[in-house]
Amino acid sequence: MLLLGESGTGKGILARVIHSIGPRAQQPFVTVFCPSLEKGMVEAELFGHRRGAFTGAVADRIGKVPAAEQGTLFLDEIGELPLDIQPKLLRLLQERTYEPLGDAKERRADVRVIAATNRDLEREVAEGRFRRDLFERLNYVPVRVPPLRERLEDLPLLLRHALDQNEAGRWIELAPEAERALVALDFAWPGNMRHLEQLAARLSMRVGAGPVEPGELLGLLDRPRGTAPAGGASDLSSGLPSLVEEAERGWLEQALRSYPDLTRAELAGRLKISESALYKKLRQYGLARG
Repeated sequence: MLLLGESGTGKGILARVIHSIGPRAQQPFVTVFCPSLEKGMVEAELFGHRRGAFTGAVADRIGKVPAAEQGTLFLDEIGELPLDIQPKLLRLLQERTYEPLGDAKERRADVRVIAATNRDLEREVAEGRFRRDLFERLNYVPVRVPPLRERLEDLPLLLRHALDQNEAGRWIELAPEAERALVALDFAWPGNMRHLEQLAARLSMRVGAGPVEPGELLGLLDRPRGTAPAGGASDLSSGLPSLVEEAERGWLEQALRSYPDLTRAELAGRLKISESALYKKLRQYGLARG
């Protein structure tokens, strides 16, 4: 099985879900992050090695493949796998056999292999960086994992998963209004799951009690400069003054949502304008508050 998608879309989470709902659920789930494999040690890392197989091999070592026996081997970012190791992986997929480094005895493997990549493997094959036979073997069951911007309805569930990864986050509850605000937010989620994990980490450090409200949730989310305020892009034919006013109103609305508990003076300080200037702008746009 081959999981395809941008970096950070949750391919690893999906791989674990596939493992957990299958007949191998009670067996090991072993992850190999291919870019982190030390050059020259990839074969030993995957298949293990015998003592004396190379300088520094002072004892036998089990590899990732035998560690995943009867379970699932998840090869993350397989597009980074060195070309000289790819035939050995192809042999594992086709014949279910491998040999530890320094051992001529053939071993059999009972593992389910799930691979993932954010690369265009068709292009990698065309440019000679990935074997076509291995690609075709992996691509037998391709699954595209959409980026978060294409599956906004999943955001509350994915944020819940991210919160549940640490003890403090498990006790945090989001108000229904906060979940709806998260889904309705005009944001492209360029970091995909990494943005949600960052948000979960910040929420896990909160000191307040009770459910998280929309203002607190959105205030903790980093939105890169240049992100359009709610409402999206405007019609350029309306002219620059109108566009500036529209953008200013949008940013003021976002500031009010993100910092509902600040006084007007504190909000003005955060926006780096005077309190009187903030008051005038709030009245101008009908956003004045007590």
